[in-house]
Amino acid sequence: MNDGATGIVFSSGQSWKDHRRFILHTLRDFGVGKYKMEEKIVEEAATLIKLLEAANGQPIDTRAPLSSTVANVIGSVLMGKRYAPDDPVFVDIMRWTREIIEFTPKKIFLASFPYMRHVVPPLKDTYNELLGILHNFKAFFGKPIQEHFENWQPDRNADFIDTYIAAVKEQQPATFNMNELQLTLDDLFEAGFETTTTTLRWAFLLMAAHPDIQSKVHDELDKVIPVGSFVKLSNKEQLPYTEATITEVHRFASVVPMGVNHAAEEDTTIQGYDIPKGTWLQANIYFVHHNTDWWDQPEQFNPDRFLTKDNQVLASDNVMPFGLGKQRCLGEALARAELFIIFTAVMQRFTVRLPERGQAADLTPTMGVIADTQPHQLCFVPRNN
Repeated sequence: MNDGATGIVFSSGQSWKDHRRFILHTLRDFGVGKYKMEEKIVEEAATLIKLLEAANGQPIDTRAPLSSTVANVIGSVLMGKRYAPDDPVFVDIMRWTREIIEFTPKKIFLASFPYMRHVVPPLKDTYNELLGILHNFKAFFGKPIQEHFENWQPDRNADFIDTYIAAVKEQQPATFNMNELQLTLDDLFEAGFETTTTTLRWAFLLMAAHPDIQSKVHDELDKVIPVGSFVKLSNKEQLPYTEATITEVHRFASVVPMGVNHAAEEDTTIQGYDIPKGTWLQANIYFVHHNTDWWDQPEQFNPDRFLTKDNQVLASDNVMPFGLGKQRCLGEALARAELFIIFTAVMQRFTVRLPERGQAADLTPTMGVIADTQPHQLCFVPRNN
């Protein structure tokens, strides 16, 4: 289906090295981690604020507005596209993504014993459904790639696709080709919006579940940030409790519970287990984030665990929302900027509540490649600052 292409998530060797280096360099060129990208995030956060205001404090599902907000940031970098929450194309993207990442008994069995699809008819149906979704994604990303290719000009590098096409035409690196572009775009876009969206969904649900913590975030923002303005990345040091709260969201939610695949570069033995070269491995990030050896009462949501006595943010190597090692998330800088700016923009302007007074929030994560919240609605009530 992919003509031997592997993208970035499941690649290794020289292709992985070439693409990782190129992606990091290109993202920096397009302003990731710099003021230019900060402006874009603020622009999309402002659009989100208007959507939340339009709900007039009534219960809403945050998935569509948050997804489009985050997707429009990464989409502008990758392919110069943005989508409204109710755009039929974007609605399809969200649906396809959910169907790919959510676990069901059939998907789990199919992942463990893929050959059984030839024996058990229901597994074959599930396999064909997943294959159909992958074809849909291929067609979706194929359209902007084709448009960029047909209109490409040597002196125009408007987005990631333009820059990649230039590299293909120059045949540098040799591992680059149009099939790899399609899969790489898919990997970057899906990972770029789904994980950050889910983290924000957890953040706002946890604020509604813990009004005392939400109040502390409000108080800190009110003391530092003028009414009506947006927080800047340079304000982080002035907002230690807010930063600690976001870190605790990462730990508590463990949005990517098993991280991404790693491959053993050589035969090795770990605690008596022989690991042959080439074996795919995954880090159990959820276990690290909830291990009582490192955390006091890990089942409780408590930002104070990341603050020192003098109110400084306490960093921890045991919080790893973006993975670890060489396969660490390429979009970490962008994701951190989005989370900080969007979270603070909403918290500065709204009190987040559950639809019913006294209602208990369901904080049980879903099972899947991404640990999402259970389906829920929230009320975003404008604050009288």
